[in-house]
Amino acid sequence: MYSSTLIEIFKAFSPKEIKEFEDFAASPYYNKNKNVTALFNLIKEEYPDFTKGNLTKEKIYKKIYHSAKYNDGTIRLLMFYLQEAAEKYISVKNYEQRPFCYDEHLLWGLNEKNLNKMFERSYKSAAKKFNSGNKRYAEYYYKKFTIEYENLSNMSKIYFDRDEKYIHKVNIPEIFDNLTHSYIIRTFKYYLYYLNTKMKFNLHHKFKVFEELIYTHKTEDYENVPLVNMYYYCLMMTLRPDAEENFFKAKKLLHDYEDTFLDEDYVEFYINLENYCKRKAKIGKLEYQNELFEIYNAEIDKKAYMYRGMMPDLFYKSVVDLGLRLKKYDWTKKFINQYKHELPEQYRENTYLHCLGVYEFTIDNFEKSLELISKVKFDEIYQKLDIKCLLNALYFELKLDSTLESSMDTFRHFIKNDKLIPAERKEPFSIFNKNLSKLVKLRKKPDAEELELFHDNISSGNFYNKEWLLSKLNSLIKQNKK
Repeated sequence: MYSSTLIEIFKAFSPKEIKEFEDFAASPYYNKNKNVTALFNLIKEEYPDFTKGNLTKEKIYKKIYHSAKYNDGTIRLLMFYLQEAAEKYISVKNYEQRPFCYDEHLLWGLNEKNLNKMFERSYKSAAKKFNSGNKRYAEYYYKKFTIEYENLSNMSKIYFDRDEKYIHKVNIPEIFDNLTHSYIIRTFKYYLYYLNTKMKFNLHHKFKVFEELIYTHKTEDYENVPLVNMYYYCLMMTLRPDAEENFFKAKKLLHDYEDTFLDEDYVEFYINLENYCKRKAKIGKLEYQNELFEIYNAEIDKKAYMYRGMMPDLFYKSVVDLGLRLKKYDWTKKFINQYKHELPEQYRENTYLHCLGVYEFTIDNFEKSLELISKVKFDEIYQKLDIKCLLNALYFELKLDSTLESSMDTFRHFIKNDKLIPAERKEPFSIFNKNLSKLVKLRKKPDAEELELFHDNISSGNFYNKEWLLSKLNSLIKQNKK
C-alpha cells in the first residue's frame, strides 16, 4: 500500500490540509461510509513520513474488520472510496481558492431556481468585488463575462419578450468586450508559448487563424486593456525582431502597469524581454547586454524571477553569464554565493558548481574551473552543450591536446545524432567545435597567412563563446609575429 496512489496523495498534503480533510471525510455530504473514515485515521497516524510499517493491506483490514477473513477486493474498494473523497477535497479546495467561482456558480443556481431578488443582491455584490481589485488577467475578464451574461439572462427571463424593459440596464458591449479580451489574452499567451518552445525544439505546426488575429491587431483598440497589448508586443518581438520599437513599448508598458498584472504574467513578460535582448546581442547588437542587465536587476529587486518560491536555475545561470560578459566579476561572484540557497534543491549543487566553474574559467583559474566542472552532473540538454564546450575550452587552455581531440570528436557525433535540438540551435555549438579544432591545428603549426585568414573568416560569424576563441586566436597571431 505504501506505493499506492492513495498514499502519494496524502504525502502531498500539508498538515493543515490533513486536518481539513479529516473534517471533509467526516461530513456525510461527501462520505457516508464509516470504514472510509477509519481507513483515513489509520493512514493519518503515519503522516508525514509513512515509515512505521502498519499500512499493509492485511494489517489495515484486521484493524477495521477485526476477526473477519481478509478480502483483498474489500480493502481495494475501500482505498478507492477514500481516494475518491481525497480527489473531491482537492477539487472543492481548488474551487474555493479561485477568484469569483463562488459568485459565478451562486448566480447560476439562483437564476435556475427563479430566486430573482436574491439574484439581484448577489449580482450587485459580485459586481462590486470585480470593481474593487486592480489585477487584470484572462480569467478575470472571462468571469466578468459569465457574471454579466448571467445577469443578462436573468433580465431576459424576468422581462420575457419585453426587451425594452431591461436593455438599458445591461451593458451589452461590455459583455462582448470581456469575452473578447479573455479570448485574445489566452490566444496570444499560448501562441507565444508555442513560438518560444519552437525555438528550443524541433516543432512545426500551423496556426493560421491565430496568426491572422495577431497581424490584424491594433494596439489603439486596447489601450484600456494593457495585458492584451503586452502579450502582443511580446509576440511581435518574436515574429518581427527587427522592429525594435516593440521591445521598448513592452518595457514601458510593463513598468507602467506591472501592479495590474498577475505574478505569472509579469514574470513571463520579463522572460520575453530577456530573450529578446539575448537574441539581439547574439547578432552583434551588444548594447542590448546593458538593457538585459537592467532587466535582470529589476527582476532581482522585485523578486520577479520567483517560481514556486525559488529562483529558476536557468535564470541564475543567465545572470551569471551576463555579469561575466560585462566583466562585472565582483558583482557576479557575490550573486553566485548570495542566491545559491534560492535555487531548487534538486538542481542547486550542480547549478552552483557549473556557474562557479564558469566564473573561475573567466578569470583564468583553469585548473580550479576544471575541478568544479568535473563534479557537475548535467541533466538538461542545453546544459550538456554548454559544459561540453566549456570542457573543450579548458582542455585547450591546459594544453591537454589528446583529451581535447577525443572530446571534440565525441561532441561532433553528439551534435550530429541528436534529433530533438533544432538545426539552428545546434549550429553555434557545431561552429565552435570546428573552429576550436582549427585553432588547435594552428597552435601546433602556426602559419601567419593562415592565422590572418582564419581571423577574417570567424570575425563576422556568430557562434558559441566567440569572444574567447577570438582572444586565443589573437594571442597566437601576436606570438607568431614575435
